[in-house]
This record gives sequence, C-alpha cells and structure tokens, in this order.
Amino acid sequence: MEENVKLFISLLFTIFSCFVFLYAEPNITIELNSIEIPDRIRYTEASEEDNEIAINYIKKMINQAKDELFSNLPRMLFIGPRFWEHLSIYPQFKDTATLAQIIVPMGNSIYQLEAAIITNEISIKNIFIIFMSMWEQSDNITIRRLNQNELTYYWSIINYDLTEPIFVVDCIFGKFIFDFTNPSELFFIEDISGFR
Repeated sequence: MEENVKLFISLLFTIFSCFVFLYAEPNITIELNSIEIPDRIRYTEASEEDNEIAINYIKKMINQAKDELFSNLPRMLFIGPRFWEHLSIYPQFKDTATLAQIIVPMGNSIYQLEAAIITNEISIKNIFIIFMSMWEQSDNITIRRLNQNELTYYWSIINYDLTEPIFVVDCIFGKFIFDFTNPSELFFIEDISGFR
C-alpha cells in the first residue's frame, strides 16, 4: 500500500513538473539602449511612457492575453514584404488582403516588392495567434530597438519618417519589426530574420 502511495505521489510530481515545463512563460528581455540613427533617416523617439505602453502591448501577445487583445485589435495591419512572402501562401490571408507594391532602391538596382494591407478582423486575429504560438514555444524573447541595418532596411520599404514606438521582437523563430501608430495600436509587422 505504501509503495502505491509513493508511486502515485511520484506520478503526480512528474505530471505537475511536465505541466510547469510546458506552460512556463518565456524569459522576456527589454533592451532600450540608445541607437545611432543613419544620417539620411529621420527618426523621432517616443516618450518613455509611450514606449512602455507599446512594450506592454507586445507582452500581452507573448503572455497570451487573447481576450484583452482581441477586444482591441488594430483596424488595419500593414504586412511588410518579407513577412507577406510567408503569409501569402495561405488563402485565408491572400484572399482577404489588399496588395501593395513597394519600390525599393538597393545599390544600383530598383526592386518591386509585394506587401499587404489586412483589414479583415479574422485575418488579423490569426496573425496574432501565429505570434502567440511562436512565442509560447520560445524560452527567451527580446524586445529591443532596431539597429542601424534594420533601420536602413525598414526605412527603405516605407514612405514615411520613423516615429517610435518601433521595436524588434527577437525569438528562436525569427526577428520581427512591430511599428505602432500610437502606443497601443499596432500598425506594421515585418520579418527581418537574417539581418544583423
């Protein structure tokens, strides 16, 4: 009998340990170091308070706060060309997106890239779910300002000056730019995995 109790307690401990391991929140690092802005780029820093609001918005995605996020989705989400390359293979995104052509000068060449504007609420929710799923499987996530190479790329694909809050969210699955029109409204997402 005593052996069965020990076995049962051991089994409960193992199940509990697995549960804690599977549902452990990722380690989130925030890096708000000052950045050197390339000369040709116009960049406006946000207040510490506005950046904190945007960071908390991203943290809600990381921590799976679906009810709160889904009740306050952006009305429109601009998807950069590299991220759109991944999403466009799925009909639920391709069929609900408005395509946008982006002209990007690189060296002596000019490239025309396809991006997307998504206004469909279900598609926007699905994009949030993609990130929540990625981040749920990540042990470490860093939220930080863009470096010079990332700033240069991002500035080359948009037609406006850069204004914070703008962050890179970096995890094992890749690096993504999150740009906000105001501290609590996400506007633009781009995949910058591979940039250093």
